[in-house]
Amino acid sequence: MSRMVQPHCVSCDETSSQSVGETCDICGDVIIDLSAQQRQRALEERLRRAQEAVQGMEHAQVEGLAPGVLRELGGILVEGMVDGEALTGGEDVTRGEGEWETVPPELMMGGGGGQQSSSVPTSSACLSKIPRIIIDSRSAILHECVLKLEGGKEIDATVGELGKEPPYSIEGVFAGEVAGGVEGKVALMRRGGGVTFAKKAAEAQSAGAVGLIVVQNVGIWPYVMKDSKNEAEALGVTIPVIMIKRNAGEQLIADCKCAVGPKVSITANKIGEEDGCIICREGFSVGETVLRMPTCSHSFHEACALQWLKAHNNCPVCRRELPTDDEEYERERRRQGRNYAGGGGEDNNNNWEELLFG
Repeated sequence: MSRMVQPHCVSCDETSSQSVGETCDICGDVIIDLSAQQRQRALEERLRRAQEAVQGMEHAQVEGLAPGVLRELGGILVEGMVDGEALTGGEDVTRGEGEWETVPPELMMGGGGGQQSSSVPTSSACLSKIPRIIIDSRSAILHECVLKLEGGKEIDATVGELGKEPPYSIEGVFAGEVAGGVEGKVALMRRGGGVTFAKKAAEAQSAGAVGLIVVQNVGIWPYVMKDSKNEAEALGVTIPVIMIKRNAGEQLIADCKCAVGPKVSITANKIGEEDGCIICREGFSVGETVLRMPTCSHSFHEACALQWLKAHNNCPVCRRELPTDDEEYERERRRQGRNYAGGGGEDNNNNWEELLFG
């Protein structure tokens, strides 16, 4: 039976497992469909990368990964990417669950793939500015969160590093955006407006809300809400505070414009070992230092991330680019109109710091 070609996300340049019109499971932006010609080019590129990955397996220079692990990862990579009919019959190349996001071909090529495989080291100046975080018990990186709507629909969320500390599970009626009438209900606010997360949570709590959903206002995901001004304790914030993707939030608001909102539940728990650092495949622990990538916010053990970034100038998960010290590479990047980490507008060697780190 013929399978439909999966939609493509132009924001993060990934083929998404979501449907057209839904949110990308990588960056959070809206998924659009591509023309047949564009899909064909995408399939051919994926096949090329898979073949290069297998051909370079014996020569891979990824320190810390045994040959057996490399072969296993290579098999996973190719299994979901290569289909005998894909390039001739126009059918989809189906990947294994999560494999395309978590095993980029560059990891398998050990730096032998040229500029298109981003085997150019990240700028040393950029490396020094990427945030490092020492994990504590409240760190969002240790937890997973799901918002479940009446009827069974689930929305991925991130827990805020303020308010009630996971694990927790609450239920209530969704009240929509805070504008009164939220007592005993789950309220919603949009990120931004010059108001900190702690003050938003305090406002919702003072209005009687039992929990707060914050809607991301840009296409960056995952995103961690922090109490950057250390206000939460002084404001007495004790309710659960979570964030959902921009488009998921807009859809939720549109679907719930009614007199009586649907029942919702918010569940936050500690993640399993399999949800840790994608480079070493080990979990995160309290006291460890992690490096959080700019813009996309994907996180890795600091040592693992530095090992990768000293050989590549992209995120191991979503492959958004970072600046390099290679002038030829930077000229070619500007010629092709590729911006750092998905940033918009013109960019050059002189303003990457502003684009990536504000």
